[in-house]
Amino acid sequence: MADLAPFPGLRFSGGPETAARATAPPYDVLSDADRDELLATGVNVVAIDLPVPPSVTASGSAPPAAYAEAAALLEQWRTTGVLAVDPPSLYVHEMTFPTATGRRTLRGVIGALALPEGPAPGPGDVAGPDAVLAHEHTTPKASTDRLELLRATRANLSPIWVLAPVEGFSTVLQCPGDPDLAFTAPDGIHHALWCVTDPSRHDAIASMLAPQPVVVADGHHRLQTSLTYRDGLRDASAGPPGADRTLAFVTELSPESLVVDPIHRLVGSWPGGDPLGSLAADFELAPASAEGDLSPTLADAGAIGVVTAAGRWLARPRGAAVDSPTLLDSEIVGTVVERHGASGVVNHHDERVVTAAVQGGEADLGFILRPPTVNQILRVARGGERMPPKSTFFTPKPPTGLVLRSLD
Repeated sequence: MADLAPFPGLRFSGGPETAARATAPPYDVLSDADRDELLATGVNVVAIDLPVPPSVTASGSAPPAAYAEAAALLEQWRTTGVLAVDPPSLYVHEMTFPTATGRRTLRGVIGALALPEGPAPGPGDVAGPDAVLAHEHTTPKASTDRLELLRATRANLSPIWVLAPVEGFSTVLQCPGDPDLAFTAPDGIHHALWCVTDPSRHDAIASMLAPQPVVVADGHHRLQTSLTYRDGLRDASAGPPGADRTLAFVTELSPESLVVDPIHRLVGSWPGGDPLGSLAADFELAPASAEGDLSPTLADAGAIGVVTAAGRWLARPRGAAVDSPTLLDSEIVGTVVERHGASGVVNHHDERVVTAAVQGGEADLGFILRPPTVNQILRVARGGERMPPKSTFFTPKPPTGLVLRSLD
């Protein structure tokens, strides 16, 4: 089952102001403009985590030299003291963030998680046996960017985020006294970090995790990359000793602490030119209020939101879907889109962006989805099933650069 170990983390020296300036959101939520803005602040982890702009990595045209340069910069930061090495530690990390109902704190622990045995999965495959469970299918990436970066740097630069179905786990992680590091990031999220060096606490945390598998919340592709890298090294009978583990942020799988947002669907082209007429066979359609976002109204209405050039609608699924509390909105919409032969489907977590694109004529139709519940996620993962790609958007994302892990 889950196996979490301490490790000698690499952290930016210089205190809270440096950490606030040097950390960054995960690479896969950054645009080219975001990267430029972060680099302009001075030393920032994106210089090694995104050695070329995201648009270049997505196209698969990143020059190999870029990864070698990232590795050289990482080594320079280590030798010049920009990054300092801790004693073997587990790191308790708290993120306090605003929600619609007030501020909430998410507490977890950063450690070195043992990779599951078995071959590295391809897109859509199971990500390993019981110890680490994936909850949704992955989509093929346009490039091997993450793998090339891992090969060059021999380091985990950002953690995957996994969920532990262990009641009371977040309480066990509470740390007395002031944190070793505390700062508020530009996005308003307050971060606090405790470096736990006591072996008895390491054992207590690991023992509590050990009986249960963990569920991947974010970082399916990074997990797949780590597995591919490890298995390649085994075939070659060489490589860094830390390749059997990956950097992970572990939090309790609890509705009280997690915020799960949906990822909506924007449909570029709907055949026939009359989406509402086509959808009448799949949904009971009712006009929605012209005011405010649709998302807060969907759960009570038992409906999916539909946005067309003519307006907004509440769409209650017909047939078996109505009587199936386990069927996800992403599954319903995926089936409908495929049956009607729609194309140009784009995923987006911001309802207002989807609405603006449809109303501006950039797309024919938008589906506003309800998020899966924590219980649905756990049921899917434990049952060995997978949600469609991009079904969940967990927030807030653990930042890149708070703690790095060398594989050497």
